[in-house]
Amino acid sequence: MAKKLLLAGFAAALAGYGAALLQMPVTYILLVNACVYLFGISAIAALAGFVAKKTKVSKAFAGWVIVLALLLVLVDRWAINQLMQDAQSLLRVAVKVTAALIIFALTAIYFRKPKRPFGLAVMALHVLLVLVILLLPADKTGKPADDQQDRTQALLSMPYVDWAEDVSEDRQTITVYEKDRVMPGYNLTAHRVANSPEAAFLFDMQGEIVHRWVVDEEYETPWSYAQLTEENSLLLLNNDDCLMDLTWDSRVKWKNDQFRPHHDMYRSSDGRTFTIARKDNVVMINGIPVPILEDYIAVLSDDGEIVDRMFFTSQAKEYFPQRRLREAVREMFDPVRIAKMLLRKIKWGYALETGTVYDMMHANSIEVLEHDVDGLGKKSQILLSLRELDLIAVYDPEVNEFTWEWGRGEVCRQHHPTVIPNGNMLIFDNGIRNGFSRILELDPSTSEIIWSYNEGGGEDFFSPRKGANQRLANGNTLITESDRSRVFEVSPEGEIVWEFHYPVLVDGKLPIVYRMIRLDADRIENLLSL
Repeated sequence: MAKKLLLAGFAAALAGYGAALLQMPVTYILLVNACVYLFGISAIAALAGFVAKKTKVSKAFAGWVIVLALLLVLVDRWAINQLMQDAQSLLRVAVKVTAALIIFALTAIYFRKPKRPFGLAVMALHVLLVLVILLLPADKTGKPADDQQDRTQALLSMPYVDWAEDVSEDRQTITVYEKDRVMPGYNLTAHRVANSPEAAFLFDMQGEIVHRWVVDEEYETPWSYAQLTEENSLLLLNNDDCLMDLTWDSRVKWKNDQFRPHHDMYRSSDGRTFTIARKDNVVMINGIPVPILEDYIAVLSDDGEIVDRMFFTSQAKEYFPQRRLREAVREMFDPVRIAKMLLRKIKWGYALETGTVYDMMHANSIEVLEHDVDGLGKKSQILLSLRELDLIAVYDPEVNEFTWEWGRGEVCRQHHPTVIPNGNMLIFDNGIRNGFSRILELDPSTSEIIWSYNEGGGEDFFSPRKGANQRLANGNTLITESDRSRVFEVSPEGEIVWEFHYPVLVDGKLPIVYRMIRLDADRIENLLSL
């Protein structure tokens, strides 16, 4: 029996490796789990046979006792982690190893003398173990030195949320408006609410809605970004669901829901639409298959059909953190997570989701260079932001390489790098490790920061998970503090001259403003007059 199970385990392992090579992540994960469980069962069966030969117990009895001992070890591991959260990790390991050795010793004694009260001995062991743990002093060696580091780690691992912190005073939409110093215009943002027919709003400078786009269908995921094209149509993106092009009066020009677009898109001067998309995949890291949520660039024609896909994982994977790779492999053996993956695959058509350890890159911004930019890149190269890697890069599709990189050690979980008219780059540095956000203007040829807002953290400005920035024609900068749904315009001297708080509440909750864009006043007024 043990030999048959062992052979079946080897077969599952080979099939799993083949599935990984064929880029079949769910099949690979299931086969690897089957392989591990078959190996485990064969080992238990072989051990039970050995015990049965050396003692007077049956193979079946020996097998059940061994399984019980292993379950006790797992329960101990969970209990020790819960009871000793504040203890040094080395101390926790020592207690776990000690408990496991005692259980295995008791099991061996029980096999030798089955009439001994094994159950009572195990209960006595656990009572003793709990007493020892409670008497141990809390040793926080190796833990974060202060509350700020604790908070930083919590923010780094925090999943995306759908609602913002409301910091407006008495629900006022406009709290600062220096009319002579602002850049006149209208302000566009997606209405980031699931199952809402209203997809995007256009606000005037007084915070009034002057135009809205609506869709006929309801979507279980919220609209995340809206962009007005040169043709005055609205590109509308729903994360992991679809990308569509709407006319000014909300008629659908085209819609593509056959892939998983997310975060950002860019309409190039030749009419093509570039967007970030993702898919479940398996990549080889030092010969070991690792399931990941793989970002790539999708290129759509002017009628919404995908005409090209560009993958940059081979350039980015050298920056994948080893800790996350280990976590991704370890999570493959969690039966609860696997069950959730399968249910997600059945419901949504994909198994791996954003905000998990599989989301290694988390691309959140894309911009095509329309002309050569000194020190940055050439026309048709693509500017990307890879949030989880703290990396901003220029990707050259012709050679499949990153030709320019910046950000690692300089920013933390950045968003929305964009080239401004003087050839520099504007960057929203979320600044999770600093505990405050910044806006940076970078000279890409020298990597020198030549302007910044909130460089020292003196302003009340912190958006740890999202954010956007736009350099306006008058030299001011429009900043979206997404996690508070607050948008404000600052002068080159850093003075706030316009401040907006998203006014649309849903069931008393404040939706997140992912990105707001200021549009030219004359252009919008012409459209409104139609």
